[in-house]
Parts: sequence; C-alpha cells; structure tokens
Amino acid sequence: MQLGRDDVVSSRPPSNSMPDEYRKTRATGLYVRHSRNCPAYDDEARRCRCEPSYRTRRWIDGKARWSPVFKDRGSAVSWDGHEAKAERSVRTSGRDGPTFEDVAREWWALVEAGTYARRRGRSKQLSETTIADYKGVLFGGADAGDTKPAARPMALIHRCGRRPIAALDDSYWQSIIDELVRDGKSHSRIATYLAVIRHVYAYARRPNLRLVTNDPTRELEMPANDGKVRERVATADEAAKLIEALPVSDSAGALSWEAVTEIRASSQSAVALGQRFGVSDALVGKVRRAELYKTPDGRRSRETGDRAGWGLAFYTGMRRSEIGRAQWPHVFWEADEIMVAKSKSDAGEGRRVPMVGPLKKILREEWMRVGRPETGRIVKRSMLSGKWQARADAAWERAGLARVTLHEARHTYASFLMAAGYNLKQIQEYLGHADLVTTGRYIKNLPVPRGTTAREKLEAYLAAEIGNLDA
Repeated sequence: MQLGRDDVVSSRPPSNSMPDEYRKTRATGLYVRHSRNCPAYDDEARRCRCEPSYRTRRWIDGKARWSPVFKDRGSAVSWDGHEAKAERSVRTSGRDGPTFEDVAREWWALVEAGTYARRRGRSKQLSETTIADYKGVLFGGADAGDTKPAARPMALIHRCGRRPIAALDDSYWQSIIDELVRDGKSHSRIATYLAVIRHVYAYARRPNLRLVTNDPTRELEMPANDGKVRERVATADEAAKLIEALPVSDSAGALSWEAVTEIRASSQSAVALGQRFGVSDALVGKVRRAELYKTPDGRRSRETGDRAGWGLAFYTGMRRSEIGRAQWPHVFWEADEIMVAKSKSDAGEGRRVPMVGPLKKILREEWMRVGRPETGRIVKRSMLSGKWQARADAAWERAGLARVTLHEARHTYASFLMAAGYNLKQIQEYLGHADLVTTGRYIKNLPVPRGTTAREKLEAYLAAEIGNLDA
C-alpha cells in the first residue's frame, strides 16, 4: 500500500539490523519505540502518553527484513515486505508475463482515448467524473490545492504495479481490500478500487490478449456496508436557510476597499489574512496579485459564489457533475425551465427541470452580479474539489445549521417532488434516472403539512375533479 508521509516517518530502506530503542511487543514480529519522556519508555506496564513508532520484522526469502517506521500500529502489523517481493517480481516478470502496471496503463490509454465502453457490448463511455475518480485510484494524487500528504490515497500502480498480473491471486487482492478497511476507507470507496481492478482484468482477458485466464476478484469478501444511508433530507424552510447562510461570493465583492488595500500591503501569510477577514487563502492570493476586479468606486466582482450551485442542488436535484457543466444559455427564463445538456446517464441528458421561484431568484441575482453573461458556466469553481463542501460546512457551522452534502441535497429535491404530489415517473424523469428502482431509493418522507391527512388529500383531488363533495 502506498503510504502518506504522516504514516511513514522514515523513508530509508528497511535495515536488517535491530533498530535502536525498539522493544518487542506481544504481537508477532512487531516492535515499538516510545519517546524518552513517556512513562512507558522505562516501564512497559505503565500507560503510554506519547505517539509511539512501530516497526515490523518479517522473514522474506530466508532473510529477516525490517519495515519502515510507522506511526500507525495497524499499518506496521499489515506490512508484508512488499518492496522486497516487488523486486523479486520484477526479476521474474520476463518469465511470468506483463506486470499489473503494464496492463493497467494499456487499459487506461483506451479510457483516455474514449474507446473503452463502461459495459461489455455497449458503446457508452465512462463519464468524466468516473474517469477522474478512477484516475485517482489508479495513479494516486490528492487535490491540487491540498498539500497534506495524508490526503494522498493509495495508488494501485504504485502498490501493485511491479508484480506480474498473472501471479496476483485472490488472496493477494483480499489483502489489499483488508488494508483499505484498516485505513478507514468507506464501503463505496473500496468498491471503486475493486471496480478499477476488475476493469483491468476484463481488459487482460480479451480474446486477442488472454493475459490471464480468470478474474481473481470474483470471490473477494467486501467489508460490511458502513450503513451510511442518506437519510438526511432538509425541509423546504431548512433548505432556504442553508442557502441564505452561504456568502454571496468568496470574492473581492465580499471585502471592503480598506480590507483589499490592507491585504495587498500586509506581509502576513495568506492563511492568517484569510482567517482574519473570513475569506479563503486562495482569495487572498488573488487579491494580492490584483487578479480580481476591485476599485474604490466599482466593487462588483466577477467571481462566482456558491449560492447558485447549492440552489441548483436543492431545487433541481442536479448531480455534482451536472452542476459543474450547467451553462447560462441552458436557463430558459421565460419558460421557467433549466436544461441538463449533459449527464452521466442517457436518461438524464437533455432533460428539462422546472425552475421554481426561489431558484429563479437566486440565479437572477447571480446572473446580474456577474455582469449578465450570455455564455459560460453558471458555477465556475471546481465541483470536484472538497473545498466546495468545506466552505459550505464552515458557513453552516457559524449559522448553527446542520450540514447537508450535495448528494443529500439531491435526495431533498426528490422528497420535495414527492411531497408536492409528483408521481414516481415524473420524479424519475426530473432526476435523470434510468429506472424506477433507483428513484425509489431517493424518496424520503417529509413532514406532512398540518391539517393534511390522507383523507383530506384524496378529497381535495376529488373536489377539484368533480366539484363540491357535500352537494
């Protein structure tokens, strides 16, 4: 497993000599080192009050090998000497066939070229968001704005790439799944890793290649689903408050001219200034570089805010990728509709969603604020970045509101439609689902308006159709 710098303290290769100050534990082959100020340093029976380091000794090819230094006990226990095993695999790859990396890179070239179908026998390509997700799993790499090493996920190319693909059996892949579980990966994230592995094996089993004879991942045991069913939906009043709590824009328009001049003249760090003025450090950098339109008299900013994106999520149920691709020409002001031009599913492409009053007001204000553009995206910020959710979470925490994720906002929209009396077929169409089974999972029960019982709702419908029922 590719480890982040927070997990691995030393990048030096494992040594065959006994590490200094390391003490054997009850676990086989596991050694621990406490800091000198820790009570457990001199007496193992005393409680540890430090962050100990761990190393593991394993017998590999008849030799004792020491692992790197870990700050996490689970990572040390799970270390299996894969560096040494990988070296041996490289030496034998000529005899055992191409490595996992060789096959994975060939498959990825087809994905990037758009010639790999997501389902056998179908021509539909992988969606852009799926490709981005698979790329992170295969090659690793955190968000460009995230410099924390711990945020860098395990990359299959680095962890498994040097081994011959024909030599990787079900026990090996089960150990990879177990490692992901120990690292705290969610059930859905582990499923993404498994999907990439299976795609690579499907490519390797093509009739013109036959690099492997079977897929060793078929019988793998997945962890129990973490059970994080998206039960959280917001009421109509709560959704309005959540959007209202968001700043109009994280831009120069949110700063006074005095604050802008002070930021440009200050020698403080961008992080410190961002915390001081309640804006992001990225915005501070833009202000310093004069990349934002800001003068003492003209304070309009052409930077987009987050309200429009969350408005689309709550009041149209658009997916994350659909919000990121929404264009101003797709907003039909007179018809009160918004078109979803491109979607991850065939059923969702080209659908027109009703534009309700609250959303129309939000989009109109955003459109006016950014200069009434005729073209361009509604939301210019990246929807794939975790910063989008983080900004909203910070604003909602200050306002004392419970957080909602973008996908939960989509579930909220589905529940709005159900509460408003739309049938399942209409809800399926507006959400862009291919089948009603998926739509059924989105429906959550919202509080019924006071005084509206099952009898009253049916009577209201009959009265509208045939007139006064008491006559």
